[in-house]
Amino acid sequence: MKKAILSLCILMFAFTGIHAQASTATAAKANFLGTWDFVMLGVPDGDVNCKLILDEKDGKLSGYFKFDETDAGKIAIENPIIKDSVLTFNAPLKSYDVDFNLSQNKDGQLNGTLFNGMFNATAKRSETAESAKGK
Repeated sequence: MKKAILSLCILMFAFTGIHAQASTATAAKANFLGTWDFVMLGVPDGDVNCKLILDEKDGKLSGYFKFDETDAGKIAIENPIIKDSVLTFNAPLKSYDVDFNLSQNKDGQLNGTLFNGMFNATAKRSETAESAKGK
């Protein structure tokens, strides 16, 4: 009987830990969803302004950069992952596979680096109707 109770307790703790870990990952993902006014600082072309749109499709994080109003101005991000509250992804920009590492500060803005830490990036949540999905 003691073994059965012990096994049940272990099973309950394991389930609680898995559920808590999944809830934390979902909350971290929700913090990044929405439309962001994104600035890549000091890149060779000067500061580059664009939109970063992050959403969720089929339970997975996805998104794209939007440089202008045309579909040709959209560049999809690749391999977005949130680990330890840091969003990492790659994007094919100007014939380079550029890596991004972004985290949120206490004001809810994104700060980070791109291109192996050579350049900085910042973003604030856009006030457009698209960003309401992420709030």
